[in-house]
Amino acid sequence: MNITIQNPICYAKVVDSSHQWGDIPSLTNPLPILVLQMTLAIVINYGIDFILQYFRQPRILSNILSALLLSPSTLNYINPNLGDEVFPKDSLTILETMSNFGLLYAMFIQGLHADLTPIAQKRFKTTCLACVSFLFPFIVGSFLYIAFKEAARIEHDMNNIQVVTLYWGMVLAATSFPTLAPILANLRIFCTKIGQEALSLALFHDVLTWALVQFILAMSASSPDNKSHVFTSSTGCVLLFMLIYMAICSILLKPIISKLSNTVSKGENYICDVVVKTIMFIVLAGGFLGNYFGSHFIFAAFVLGTSVPCGLISETFILKMEDCILGVFMPLYFALMGTKIDVKELVRCFRYSSIIIIGVIAKVLCTLSCAFVSGYSIGDSFALGVLLSSKGLISIVILNIGHDRGHLTEESFELLLLIQILSTCLVGPITHKCYARRRKFNYSYTQRTLQGAKPDQELHIVTCIHTSQNVYNLISLLEISNITTKPIISIFAVHLIELLGHASPMLVEHEPRDSLWGIDSKPFFRRARNQSIQIIEAFHEFEDKKGTFDLVQMLTMVSPIDIFHEDICNLAEDKQASLIILSFHMQQGIDCRLEDTHVEFKLVNEKVMSIAPCSVALLIDRGLRTTSLTSTSIHNKIEDDDIIDIHITMVYVGGPDDREALTYASRMATHSFITLTIYRFLVQYNATECQQLNNNSELVRMRKRIKKEKEIDDKFINILLQKNDRKESIYYVEKFANTGDEIISILREMHDNCDLYVVGRDKSNVFPLISNLELWSEYRELGPLGDILVTSDFSSNSSILVVQQYSKESHTKSGTNSIDINKLSGF
Repeated sequence: MNITIQNPICYAKVVDSSHQWGDIPSLTNPLPILVLQMTLAIVINYGIDFILQYFRQPRILSNILSALLLSPSTLNYINPNLGDEVFPKDSLTILETMSNFGLLYAMFIQGLHADLTPIAQKRFKTTCLACVSFLFPFIVGSFLYIAFKEAARIEHDMNNIQVVTLYWGMVLAATSFPTLAPILANLRIFCTKIGQEALSLALFHDVLTWALVQFILAMSASSPDNKSHVFTSSTGCVLLFMLIYMAICSILLKPIISKLSNTVSKGENYICDVVVKTIMFIVLAGGFLGNYFGSHFIFAAFVLGTSVPCGLISETFILKMEDCILGVFMPLYFALMGTKIDVKELVRCFRYSSIIIIGVIAKVLCTLSCAFVSGYSIGDSFALGVLLSSKGLISIVILNIGHDRGHLTEESFELLLLIQILSTCLVGPITHKCYARRRKFNYSYTQRTLQGAKPDQELHIVTCIHTSQNVYNLISLLEISNITTKPIISIFAVHLIELLGHASPMLVEHEPRDSLWGIDSKPFFRRARNQSIQIIEAFHEFEDKKGTFDLVQMLTMVSPIDIFHEDICNLAEDKQASLIILSFHMQQGIDCRLEDTHVEFKLVNEKVMSIAPCSVALLIDRGLRTTSLTSTSIHNKIEDDDIIDIHITMVYVGGPDDREALTYASRMATHSFITLTIYRFLVQYNATECQQLNNNSELVRMRKRIKKEKEIDDKFINILLQKNDRKESIYYVEKFANTGDEIISILREMHDNCDLYVVGRDKSNVFPLISNLELWSEYRELGPLGDILVTSDFSSNSSILVVQQYSKESHTKSGTNSIDINKLSGF
């Protein structure tokens, strides 16, 4: 029998050489070639990624572009033989082995990060929208292949049309959750309602994509030799293997790994390393079984990754392997992909411009239509359609599998790749232009301050929690804030967790009374799991004491710390909050001195106060929880004589911030066990000083501004005192002072076991003499008086609340007040 082999490739037998450099050229050896290929792939990949970050592009796009730059057809433009020298044919087998090894573990890591639990928590409306917005683009993609056949005049297609239409439909319908999450974070809309809805839909689409991938793999593997027919029996056998494999992983393997993960403690690193190495071997064995039974190793690796429960083992594997796999091996995979691409042919695909346009906008239009019918506005529907057009790694992998198995021709492969590139690269810029800018100022969001609140409207407060050490003092503050008094306060308690590694940022809105699923769902939650449980349980106990179960909405925000401030402000605007409560970055130590416990949050607090869409309060806790929790938790259970009174001192100098602070303090005073003392400081000039002021035009204008502000303050305080004239727990005292030092001296003399000082932040426009103290301030975010109270010895045992009122003009406080002073809040 004569056998003819077309285009035979003879591999060199030289693996390594001990000769001197001049005897044998180094690039004839496999190892130097592999090192050169790895170096080029990693450097070009990271270089493009660094550049594309400034254009709001995801990592997957830099991977694809690096593949195009490393294509032999591109390298041959530089030198006619450069492509063949860098990627000789006899080196592709080694390159393919290394890249597939990286892809195997990359799919396993994606499985580790995958979380299907939130799907069960979503509404029926979201589920229907996800399914319909996935199905319609899939149908469009299937018909688009028929149009491509007509346009390309393909008469004798050896591939089965059912299999090829599955590839086309999947490319158009797929959405990548790991790709979309960083895009939302870069666009600063991650914590918005539309951002969270897009993530929910992307998660559904990810699951549907993987289900479709399994079906495609089964159908394409059933007829490797005869691509024009699909054998039902072979497809059924492959699908049966997939089901058995998933059952073994979930029923047998998952409980074993879960038991080992719970048994191994954090100090037993040796045992944990052994288990991790065993799992690495199981991943290799699973990949082998996947290929052997006609499926693909990516299926086996991904399913195995989803079977590993959250715990020390999964966390250890991610910390040790993720950077190496995604940073070293995956660039090799895309370099190998580049060898399959002819850039000239890719450019020529633009002649199918109508197919490309339909392929790019199909997902957008289908999602827009479905979302609009579901009740979303046209702007939000368009934003959802654009965001869900982002593609990811799994789409690229399936395209490569279709090309390798011969189901996709060169032209079809490059056309689908071009559609993916255009769909993904347009997501960031379009969303930024059309949606992010539209959110710069929401005119329907009017209740941005406590002073402007209406008695019949519910107030929203966002509290930010760094660790479990912050939760009790914040609960104490909320408890003395009398949240059940009209206007009723709804609380959004946000636990801030810094994003580490390559995990996706996320915002988990915990379901009431069933709020622990988000903590267990991801490996990177584990390091904050105990704190999250304490925080959630503390707020649940707080609700139980109040007798209500809908006052607190628990959230967990996982985000890079350098954009925490934007995520917090976006969340506050999305929830239409009137106040953001922050915790000071220092906490009281054993010796009653403040210690730096979270220095990184100092900058976060400063940035939040500079761009906040509403008022902000910064709490410096010095044992407020001991007093408040003791008194409030048993307030309804013991006699009034046994209740411990809380003394609050309001230092009132004047201006918008002080009016906001006094509004908050007056609400606290509605508690029967709270005593509020208002110290108002007025400026008093003698005759000589008045003459000097009259001779200086700038000082005259400043004095007029102070006088105008004083008139507003007088009306504001008169209204407040009239509304609270029957309350014996509110005391009003006026003091005269010309400098900040005189104010501090008076406070030192008047200090009498004060539990909480309440002060406004900015004083420069209403009390210019005190603004000189800012030159010596150590903590600028506290303002001059707040800084002095923090550093003074007489107030070392008192908690301090610094309040800043929202101002529309560049988030700065002017001398005028935009809020009608006759509309004091119904506190």
